[in-house]
Amino acid sequence: MKVLDPAALARSARWLLTEAGPGDWTLAAVERLVAVAPILATGADGDNRGLQVVPPGDGEARFSCGRRCRELVLPVVVLPAQERTAPTLAASFRATVEVLEAALGPATSLGRHGPTGPWFDGSPAWGAPFLGWRRPEDRTLQLRATDAGTVLVLQPTGPSEPWRLHAHEWSDPATVGGYVRERNVPQNDDLQTPAAPRARTWKQWQAMLARWLARLPAETMATGSPLHFLMVTGACARLTLASTTDGRLHFMAGLRYLQDPNALGWQRRETRLDPWVLQAGRPGTVDGSAVAAALVQTLRAEKVRAAGRMIRTRDDDGHLVLSGLGLG
Repeated sequence: MKVLDPAALARSARWLLTEAGPGDWTLAAVERLVAVAPILATGADGDNRGLQVVPPGDGEARFSCGRRCRELVLPVVVLPAQERTAPTLAASFRATVEVLEAALGPATSLGRHGPTGPWFDGSPAWGAPFLGWRRPEDRTLQLRATDAGTVLVLQPTGPSEPWRLHAHEWSDPATVGGYVRERNVPQNDDLQTPAAPRARTWKQWQAMLARWLARLPAETMATGSPLHFLMVTGACARLTLASTTDGRLHFMAGLRYLQDPNALGWQRRETRLDPWVLQAGRPGTVDGSAVAAALVQTLRAEKVRAAGRMIRTRDDDGHLVLSGLGLG
């Protein structure tokens, strides 16, 4: 495994967030950073990890304000091909999170990117968790997942956020996808995170839900932050989603009308509130299509009239936005 040792990682992250001088983010300014940064970013194997300049891609230039640098990328973890499983990638991401939060403090936002994003990049097959430290006046530092491991990304705060607003306006809700927890901190006072449009039919919502659930356990395991919210399923019924930091995705319900819960995978437990549980899987094992089909069948049996109008989110740590679920 090629990985920055914790001291080098903490030092590099602090420098990028608080000391590096990107100036106006012109190519000349970022090239000066690239010349200095490798001194700070030495891997445990002795390999110097220089910052990589990522230029705007097709369709992105008009959001970059004429800059020839979209972001700077610093590789943090690169796993060998044979070790690139969802649990291993999530665990290595989580270890990096612990180092960074000890060095920088809690992230100002966290969650997961959708199938497309940030920008027009595709997301890794195992999951797309991220944590961000936002400085609204000039820069945002993000920890992101890759197919091979983890990277630190430094970007100007301005261009990426207008792109995100624009993407939610023109794209299919499932394309942007993901979710974000924005913490109640001054750095987020002017941050706008749009929710996706509501799904119009059960069929559309089921497909979106399948994609949204498939990678979720790996992503909550990677960020170290659980996801828990209530789906209101009817006048007398409840359905709650929980994805934990140890990589378990399950649903809890109080069912009134469903005739044979066991046939859909529901199991009875000894509790008065939400006595039915549906175990959906762990990182790399969730069959999103099967779980989504079972949930839609359950919701319709519980007399929910339409998709897209049933989720209540409650988050004591900030504002939770469920993008890409088609729930408005």
